[in-house]
Amino acid sequence: MDLYVGGVQQLLVPHVIGRVARSERQLQISVVDAHGGPVKTTQSVTESPSASSRVKGHRTEEEFFRDAWDKKFGKKAAVEWRQFMERVREAEIPGFSVSTTSAGRPSIDLRSALLDSVVSVLRARFGAAGIRDVCGTKIWERNPKAVAARDQFRQTLLRIGGATETSKHEVMVPMKSLRSETPPLIDALQRFAKALDSA
Repeated sequence: MDLYVGGVQQLLVPHVIGRVARSERQLQISVVDAHGGPVKTTQSVTESPSASSRVKGHRTEEEFFRDAWDKKFGKKAAVEWRQFMERVREAEIPGFSVSTTSAGRPSIDLRSALLDSVVSVLRARFGAAGIRDVCGTKIWERNPKAVAARDQFRQTLLRIGGATETSKHEVMVPMKSLRSETPPLIDALQRFAKALDSA
């Protein structure tokens, strides 16, 4: 946190840069006294040393694969990801789009009329070469039909060889399984997309 000092008064201001970067909005903080007037300081700002280390810029998908997958799992894993994504794009899944997290991790998104939103459903894993479902957020609780479609999608994913389920019921599929089982996954995505977009 930053500490602003003025005479005998000290004001501790929470560090909000991370939130600003994520929401991509400009933020201006004005420090005022009890009557709304500006507070004049005689000393400079003291920043905590960890504040700048917490702020990370938005990485691209290429940077994610170069910095994470290439180093941990070899370049072949990233090539296999691109081949997998090319096959998914060619399938022309209704409401399909791709987004990236601020860390550059690519996500497969689907449009959902049931949830009145575009939702991420699969994302590249960080700790292993593969994908995991990201359908565990609270948005899914808005509609019982969406929950049923999600649960059916997860059950289909679990039928893919090598797929595992976490304690939170998220399903992870390794890239080596996707080499041979991309068609069943694409079929599952197409059925999931239709179920989510049927209001």
